[in-house]
Amino acid sequence: MAAAFQEILPNSGFDSTTPTGGPGLVVPYKGSAVVMLDGGSKLKVDTGLKPMLAIDEIKDQRYQHALVEAQYPSVSMDKALNLALLKTGALRIFKITGNALVGIGAKIEAMNPFKKSEATLKVIVLKQKRVKVAIRPVQVRDDKGVPVFLSGKLTDPQVLVDQMNAI
Repeated sequence: MAAAFQEILPNSGFDSTTPTGGPGLVVPYKGSAVVMLDGGSKLKVDTGLKPMLAIDEIKDQRYQHALVEAQYPSVSMDKALNLALLKTGALRIFKITGNALVGIGAKIEAMNPFKKSEATLKVIVLKQKRVKVAIRPVQVRDDKGVPVFLSGKLTDPQVLVDQMNAI
């Protein structure tokens, strides 16, 4: 089985097919993201961009168990099988931290003992961008042409803001 990087949780910045081919990952500046290496038990995972990109393998069984038991994991296999594969090393979990802004072309490679790349993950580190969003309840016109709220009642603006911040 060929080694491959995969996402663990959906919407975590992982893209299985980038426009230039192969998987990619967006890591927040001064933040981290978690990926899984499937089929890479004997491979050395490294990058030529240390210390700008830090790669740490997560071997804590409690952390691994929490990821497998997550409510919406991207991994669609049986949870018991996943835990067994983590214990044997067939699945490995890595935390990638972006300590500096790296440009396009940065990558993490899983190399075999003969220094041949078995799996590659493209990485880009981006600064967080604050976005201001205006929220308001939807209004429509009634039979007389007067604007009314679609929900039929007035909504508390703070409730709307709290819901958006939760997302």
